[in-house]
Amino acid sequence: MTGQTSRPSIRPVTKVSVIVPAYNESRTIEDCIRAIVVQKPAGLPVEVIVVESNSKDDTRRIVMKLSKELPIRVIFEDEPRGKGSAVRKGLAAATGEVIIIQDADLEYSPADYDKLVRPIVDGQALFVLGSRVLGVGHWAIRRFDGARLRELLFNAGGQAVNGFFNVLYGTHLTDQATMYKVFHVDAATSIEWTSNSWDLDVEIVAKLVRSGVEPIEVPVQYRARTGTEGKKMRLRDVFTVIGAMIRFRA
Repeated sequence: MTGQTSRPSIRPVTKVSVIVPAYNESRTIEDCIRAIVVQKPAGLPVEVIVVESNSKDDTRRIVMKLSKELPIRVIFEDEPRGKGSAVRKGLAAATGEVIIIQDADLEYSPADYDKLVRPIVDGQALFVLGSRVLGVGHWAIRRFDGARLRELLFNAGGQAVNGFFNVLYGTHLTDQATMYKVFHVDAATSIEWTSNSWDLDVEIVAKLVRSGVEPIEVPVQYRARTGTEGKKMRLRDVFTVIGAMIRFRA
C-alpha cells in the first residue's frame, strides 16, 4: 500500500517515544526495557515511557530498580485499568514525534524499530504497521506446541477478524491487529483516544484510516507466547475487538 506522505503541519522527526504498558510481566520486563534503550531507529534517540499498573508479581520492583539505572520514565498506576488506559497515559506523556507501543512480553522484537520508523522519517508515510504475516510469510502466525486445534482456531479466527476490518474500512491490510502501530503524532492531532482495553488497538487503526492517513506495512519478527507463558488476551477480548471495529466505523 502507498502511505500518505505529507501534511502542512508535519514536523521533522527528532525523537521516538516508546510506550511500554506493563502488568504482571516480571519474567520479561527487564529484558524488554534493556532491549529498547539500546535502539536508535533511523539514528534517532528513544524516549522510553513505562506505565506500570501495580502488578501482582515483581514487575513494579524491577521497573523501579531499572529506573535508577537506565534513562527511562515511569508512570505508576495505583491499579490496573486496562492496556488501553495505560497506553493513553503514555501517549499523554510522550514528547517524541513518532510513537511506538511495545508490549513487555517480547513477542515482538525492538530490533525491528529501525524498519518501522524509517518510512516516517523519510517522508514515505505517517503511519506504519509491523505485519507479522509478512514477517513469517504465511497467515498462520501463532504456534502452540501440542495444541494444533487451538492453533488452527486462533490463526483462522485472526484472519477472519482481519478480513472483517478490511471489508468494513476498505483497506487491504495483512495484519491490522499487530501491536506495532507506529505513527507520527501530527497525523493524530485531531484524534481523541478513548479506549481502555484491547479496543485501543482497533481505535488507532480505525481512526487514523478514517481521517485519511493510509498505513503501509513492513514485515516484523514475532514469537507467539501461550497462555501458560502469560498471554493475557482471551476469547472474550475478540468480541471486544469486533465491537470496537463496528463502533469506530459508525
